[in-house]
Amino acid sequence: MMLVSTFASLSASATGGTVTVYFTQGNTQGTNNGEVWLGTGSNLFGFGATVVEIDEIDLSKDYIPVGETDLLNGEPSVLDAILTAATVRYLDVQTGWDAYPWQGDPGAYLSNVNNMTLEAYYDEIDGVNYAWGTGFYVAVAPDSSSTPGFPTEYVSNVAVYDGMVIYVDLGTYSYSW
Repeated sequence: MMLVSTFASLSASATGGTVTVYFTQGNTQGTNNGEVWLGTGSNLFGFGATVVEIDEIDLSKDYIPVGETDLLNGEPSVLDAILTAATVRYLDVQTGWDAYPWQGDPGAYLSNVNNMTLEAYYDEIDGVNYAWGTGFYVAVAPDSSSTPGFPTEYVSNVAVYDGMVIYVDLGTYSYSW
């Protein structure tokens, strides 16, 4: 089960401008009905926003395995902006690659920041499976005055644009099936 949320492209491709990245906790709750932005969290590592110049985003895209395709054709993605902000703040970000997603195109996602201890619990009661714990989510807003939404694509497939605000949030989840 993938705990990192992903986001639909907001279309505009970026040349110049800035994006703002926050590393937060307690803003997101994942349920069977999708992710909910609570907006009640706090900064995760004791600092606020990291503003990244789009033209200075690291485009090495080391998270793309050999033989796979960059769907953005070298343009900066939300994941590239997160990795650049993490470098500025001396944070270690772990990523993963899903070559065979249930829906949509293959892509990369963020799985952890600074090797945080994530909680994961599982149980089965009367034939119903339950999973709950903590995990990282990525939420994106078109600007600082908008409520963020959750990607429907992998964050490596979402282009950045001037004014975008990106939240990397250590949130909670609770699922049953």
